[in-house]
Amino acid sequence: MKSSNKINMRKKCSILIIGAGPAGASLAWYLACQGIDAILIDRKKAAGSPVRCAEYVPSVISRLYDIPIAGVDLITSSMSTFIDYREEKTTRAPGFMLDRKRFSSWLIESFRENGGKYINQAKAVSFNEEKGHISTTVISKGSQIHISSRFVAGADGPDSVVGKYISSINEGFVLGLNENIPVEARDKERTMVFFSPEIPGGYGWLFPRGKSINLGIGCEAPYDRVTGSLDLKGIYREFKNKIFSMDFIKVGNIRDSVPQGKITAGLIPSSGMVENPARGRFILAGDAAGLSNPITGAGIYNAVLSADIISRIILEAPGEDDPGIANKIKEEYDSTFGISLSRASARRNILLSKWPESIRDGQDFSTLIKDTWVAFTSYWKK
Repeated sequence: MKSSNKINMRKKCSILIIGAGPAGASLAWYLACQGIDAILIDRKKAAGSPVRCAEYVPSVISRLYDIPIAGVDLITSSMSTFIDYREEKTTRAPGFMLDRKRFSSWLIESFRENGGKYINQAKAVSFNEEKGHISTTVISKGSQIHISSRFVAGADGPDSVVGKYISSINEGFVLGLNENIPVEARDKERTMVFFSPEIPGGYGWLFPRGKSINLGIGCEAPYDRVTGSLDLKGIYREFKNKIFSMDFIKVGNIRDSVPQGKITAGLIPSSGMVENPARGRFILAGDAAGLSNPITGAGIYNAVLSADIISRIILEAPGEDDPGIANKIKEEYDSTFGISLSRASARRNILLSKWPESIRDGQDFSTLIKDTWVAFTSYWKK
């Protein structure tokens, strides 16, 4: 009989954090700075790569860190909303364009400098709840690691393995596609979003970077992961051609060849916060908890804020029992995110229910967008 080459190891910590995106890496850093023994794992070889978002965050995110954040590629001041490719409104929106890879690397290195343990190319495959702790089996680069921890934090994205384990899963998604293209925007002070009937239940974006742009779309549509019934690439191709036919980008003659860049795609939760973002010793953060805004799709700020909430509650009640911690996290999530996510979910329901008839029956598409998008006053009315 052949002997197994699999190496078995055992590790112990106060909290195991699964997923090294903005939520998980920030939580790891917060806790390590306060002397809490944490292990951070991620399935990727390099956290933050490939980038599966448009990389824009509101500038207030800097308040969530007590040191200057790394990875800010560009500072923007406003957002312009276009409906049927006509500019309708420009609003003040101070923000950062992040280099997500640099941002993630900074957080992880800061975590490790404070004594944290980081394991990449690692996948959590099972959980065993035992008295006083959780035993998690992790597979990483041919090794099987058994990690014993008081808590497990799921910061592992929309399709969270931790969320599945505690039966708190995201129900609705937007399909997003983003391309980083090596051309420069004419106006680097503003982000731009585009609503068009050809982008079902979502919008397109043009976000400036220092030496490039992020161009992409997010669509809501029936989608079969096996057959791929939504032609996301086809919708994006038409949107990209339209944008490059306008005067937003510094390019020469592009009639023969539209510049190409690196394309990534992914799911964005769009159904609001999951019903139980914490249960017993398990806690969800960021997209795993459904904290992305159902209308804008923005999720990085809420992800980091959720990490801040979790770290504060754990630090303030280090000896509290499990239900106490879970209940406090639920209450804090509700008070922090509840109103904004409920409003966004209600507006998304209106958007999706009225979208087909606004296209089919020739009703006012512009009015629908103005009633359901954050740049317009109708969005904020009860």
